Amino acid sequence: MQDVILRESEKLQKIFSSPKKFYIYVAGNAKLMPKDVRSAIVGVMEASGIENSQQFIDVCAKKLGRYQTETWS
Repeated sequence: MQDVILRESEKLQKIFSSPKKFYIYVAGNAKLMPKDVRSAIVGVMEASGIENSQQFIDVCAKKLGRYQTETWS
């Protein structure tokens, strides 16, 4: 999944830098995938000019329900 995020980073940068709301849902194997996906998303956010991307995901998006994960072993 993170490879798709990186491949489509230009499109995602436009979404992340847009004033419109966006939602991120991550679903899949709990082992490494959520961490790798999150890293890819943070990288794209930073490239689109969002400062403190880690904090944005941790504080704002999770509290607002705009970043959700559903994982399983």
